[in-house]
Amino acid sequence: MLEVKTHFSREGSYLDNGRARVALGSKEDAFYPYDLFLGSLSSCFHATLMSIMTKRRLETPKVDIVVTGEKRTEPPTTLEWGKLAITAYDVPEKDKKAFEQSCDLAATYCSIHYTIAKVAELEHIIEYV
Repeated sequence: MLEVKTHFSREGSYLDNGRARVALGSKEDAFYPYDLFLGSLSSCFHATLMSIMTKRRLETPKVDIVVTGEKRTEPPTTLEWGKLAITAYDVPEKDKKAFEQSCDLAATYCSIHYTIAKVAELEHIIEYV
């Protein structure tokens, strides 16, 4: 069973999963709902990618993922499109094709990506550094 606790008050709001607490709201150190939403997409995509690469016995590089998106203007204001900009560090030329295939598989098997793709156009691009 999945469970998180959210607490809302004038003094401050937070999300707590029993392991960590994240501030919610419009204060300087807090996350808005869509920050968490896009962050969950990135986190799930990365976990799925690492699992795929491990199963394929591929080296898992350091990566940064920047997720951008735009919400629809008409209600319900679901995500209209999203893009995962993946920066992969120190991937040898011989491994780039396998990394790209693994990213494609992660887009297919990441449950959050799959769910969001029901209402939004999603894409990912890869940059090697």
